[in-house]
Amino acid sequence: MEELRLAQEKADRQRRRDERRAFKDLHRPRRCKFCGQSFSHATNRPGNCVHGGKWANWGTNAEGKKVEWLFEWTCCRRKEHNGPANGLSTCPRSDPHEEDERDLREDTAGRDLGV
Repeated sequence: MEELRLAQEKADRQRRRDERRAFKDLHRPRRCKFCGQSFSHATNRPGNCVHGGKWANWGTNAEGKKVEWLFEWTCCRRKEHNGPANGLSTCPRSDPHEEDERDLREDTAGRDLGV
């Protein structure tokens, strides 16, 4: 009976360790390989990364007519150019951030060392 209790306590401790490790990994700061912004898997959502389109010099006015030198992004038609994504504004149609290769290598090295 004592052995069963000890085995159960050991399994509970391991489960709590695994939960803490998963929580830390979920909230660990990472860097996006496209825009350079810092993010975590807990907060990573679409619409916070760089534009997929081009900064075009033909935009549309309030009536929907094309106007030269009215700049806008071709992917989402936003008119803001500067912002937090490598100096550019974020695109509401962008995919979620992707982790930089350096972060992935560091993460793998840390796991190999048991960190």
